[in-house]
Amino acid sequence: MSKEKLFLEFEQDECYINLKISENFETENPLFDELAHFLGAVEHHHQKDCTSIHLTTLEKLEILCKKARLYAEEEKEFEDKYNEIRILKSNDGYLFNNYNNPVDTEYNDIKLMSNELILVRKGDLHGILDLAGSTILPVIFNEIYLASENIISARTKESISLYSADGKVLHADLEDFSENYNPFGNKEPYFWLKKEGKWGLFDYELKQIIPFRFEYDSCELISDNAKNNIYIKVYSGRKCGLINGLLNVEVLKLNKDIKDIVMPGRKNFLIIK
Repeated sequence: MSKEKLFLEFEQDECYINLKISENFETENPLFDELAHFLGAVEHHHQKDCTSIHLTTLEKLEILCKKARLYAEEEKEFEDKYNEIRILKSNDGYLFNNYNNPVDTEYNDIKLMSNELILVRKGDLHGILDLAGSTILPVIFNEIYLASENIISARTKESISLYSADGKVLHADLEDFSENYNPFGNKEPYFWLKKEGKWGLFDYELKQIIPFRFEYDSCELISDNAKNNIYIKVYSGRKCGLINGLLNVEVLKLNKDIKDIVMPGRKNFLIIK
């Protein structure tokens, strides 16, 4: 007598994931009822005779189904956030069209910058549209990029400005702008803004930590371990040094023999010459 099997087999490794389900895994299959009866009997006898705190197979399957439904709802909510946009070819350029509100302006390039923003280019200048085709930033910038999810950096030949995702000016007339990854591995970076020849330190929401006061070529935060010990590596010309940012005092004077300074621990510095 041949055996009939119902099975679910899930396998995963670093670069592969697969779920195998037998073709006869159907609710109409009599074996499906037999499986349900078997699991029910096992569950009954487990509750009756066993004091073990371990989950039964039926309980594990119930948890699996509950989690699967939750993930399905999350996936649906995520999918509902997608927006479809149309890019139409026109002569040597492109037109943006969102079905209800076609934009007649022809661009040399159109790219999706984020789920909500579209980067457009006319000649050498760039601008930003929203998904409705409305202008967030006019096409007047030499370079535009997302500094973070909610911060746009836009550069002209004269200066750099920072904008919110809806086009509001956050900082204007900057000479330079750079990102400083958190030295302790947290996901939120810091930002350095330069204005009137001086650098200031800001958090990932552009809240000021240290005002514009550092007159160096570049600054890099290497430790924010304590409130009074924000250590900043600075460069001026070919010299490197270290300052306490909050107290605004030199820890290591600028020295042309110092190539780099790192902080492998929370109290010690490593000087590379």
